[in-house]
Amino acid sequence: MIKFEEFYTQFLTADTKQQKEDLSAIAVNQNYSFINLWILQLEKELKAMDESDFDQMKSLLLKAEEILPEPEKKSPLWEGIWRSLQTIFAIKRDLFNKIPKEERIYEWQVIFWNPFTNDGISTHAHLSFPEAAFLYSKYRKDLTKKEQLSLQRVQTFLAENGEQGPSQASLIDL
Repeated sequence: MIKFEEFYTQFLTADTKQQKEDLSAIAVNQNYSFINLWILQLEKELKAMDESDFDQMKSLLLKAEEILPEPEKKSPLWEGIWRSLQTIFAIKRDLFNKIPKEERIYEWQVIFWNPFTNDGISTHAHLSFPEAAFLYSKYRKDLTKKEQLSLQRVQTFLAENGEQGPSQASLIDL
């Protein structure tokens, strides 16, 4: 039985058809947890990816699909997972191309909402650009007609917490 770490190391370096076939034989015989770890690791790398990682990440996603072309045979939850990760990759890469490098500094946030429902607004704050671009891409790939999504760079930020007590700003004398 191969440990996940060993499998993933071999996956990262597999170049030949034989190496990929060997990994495929291993993957099809693994359980849900093993394959889930693999998918989660790819998502983690996709989340951290910046422009210097584009070629490698694209290669890894295509290689994963080649090694395990039908992950839904392991779990119906994974139907279309490779296409989904490839779509997230493409959207994130496009965001990197749209936002100049010098503007990617600062803090970022992603806001997702549907103004036609009573559901709350999802806000993901305090993100680096690669993290924010990943979350934006995850939401964007399944965005429905009435849902809205924004990626925002935070330039001014003021934060307080309840432990500080009320603001010491003075009130206008009435």
